Amino acid sequence: MTIQLQSQSYGKSRVRFTKVTRQVNIHYLVECTAHVQLAGEFEKTYLTGDNSQVIPTDTIKNTVYAIARKHQWVDIETYGMQLTARFLRDFRHVSSATARIEQVCWQRAIVDGNPHEHSFVRGPMEIAKCEVIQTSESCFVESGLSGLQVLKTTASGFVGYIVDPYTTLQPTEDRIFATTVDSTWRWAEGPANCDATREQVRDSIVKMFATEYSPSVQYTMYRIGQKVLQDLPVIKDISFSMPNQHRLLVDLTSLGVDNANVVFCPTDEPYGDISATFGRT
Repeated sequence: MTIQLQSQSYGKSRVRFTKVTRQVNIHYLVECTAHVQLAGEFEKTYLTGDNSQVIPTDTIKNTVYAIARKHQWVDIETYGMQLTARFLRDFRHVSSATARIEQVCWQRAIVDGNPHEHSFVRGPMEIAKCEVIQTSESCFVESGLSGLQVLKTTASGFVGYIVDPYTTLQPTEDRIFATTVDSTWRWAEGPANCDATREQVRDSIVKMFATEYSPSVQYTMYRIGQKVLQDLPVIKDISFSMPNQHRLLVDLTSLGVDNANVVFCPTDEPYGDISATFGRT
């Protein structure tokens, strides 16, 4: 029997950095985590232990820091393209470089009603993200937003579903709807105004979630995708993952306490796992 190497890649994950850009009277802050994967002519190290073509993962880590320092960039997409380009430019045996970048939100602190020049507070918990896959012939960029937690206490229901001998779920036209939205999108012609686009996508998610009655997670997901694609022609298609994070009414009858939709128990698992991709025809 012959054992063959069918595919391979390697890299460095969870390389975190904080970058401070100091101007005369104000500082700017970004904080990111980078994950880098390289593919190319690395077969010898797998098959013979010959490391002569291996770029150490410690070098990959240092490259993450060096490119963050040497280059100016306005968004993580631009940084990801600069980072992956370095590996293709300097190492001919690298056929593709992939960078996944995640950025947490730090907001300028407000002191006495004014934004402070060098102090920040942690903002919303959602994460800006992108993936850049670059070869000598192409550069693919996908952007996204994850960890956006939303909840509404009414204007949601679930009826008309299949009922079989194993069904215990009761239909309702008034329930709590909670989810954590993970969204990714591809660009129609390449990245453009990435941070502003990401904020518009976020606004569309929140608006459609809050203002329309939800007969199902699936339909709400569709309506959000529809609005994003109508409002943002720069986006080619958009994908969502929206787990249904249940709030279960606590039964207090044994305690002699009435509980008419007041006290609920949040449950992390099990949860409904719903995803879809929407694009233009």
